Amino acid sequence: MALAKLMSFCFFVMVGADMLDILRPKTIRIYKFEGVCRGYENAPIVLKNIHLKYSNKIHLISLVSVARENLQEGLKLKLDLKRCQSRESLDSCEKYQTVVINHLCDLINGENKPWSPLVKMSDPPMHCPIRKGVSYVRNGTFDGSAFSHLPVSGWYWIATAYGLGEKTNRVLFCVKFEGQLVSS
Repeated sequence: MALAKLMSFCFFVMVGADMLDILRPKTIRIYKFEGVCRGYENAPIVLKNIHLKYSNKIHLISLVSVARENLQEGLKLKLDLKRCQSRESLDSCEKYQTVVINHLCDLINGENKPWSPLVKMSDPPMHCPIRKGVSYVRNGTFDGSAFSHLPVSGWYWIATAYGLGEKTNRVLFCVKFEGQLVSS
């Protein structure tokens, strides 16, 4: 009888801990952000001098964006996603999915998006389609909790994001970032 109670208690503690973790608020935590993918150093748009700081579910991002030419067409985003068992097990990574998001300019220019404060911090202001020139973001914010509903918990993610011309499919920029969903 005592053994049965002990086993029931242990089962309750194990299941209860998992249930509590599921119910805890989550946020995306970005650990690494590369502004230029290898092989795309001469792309029309590159991000440089990226500084990323994480505090209270918010990412503070500072960077320099260099647009080497005026881009006349709209943008779409192609995300190549890999998932890994953990941040420490990068040899376990596997191709997960490719996602294409059309009409990226509409999203960038949209109001009340998780990245809106970051876009508003751009000096000079960010425009889409992209204009030739250099712009700076100093301590722009990005709220990772806005993505907590995505079914990505339990994995470490590596994403390569390609900005493509909507009509030409020409690679206009390529960035890479890594992160995971964590309890906030």
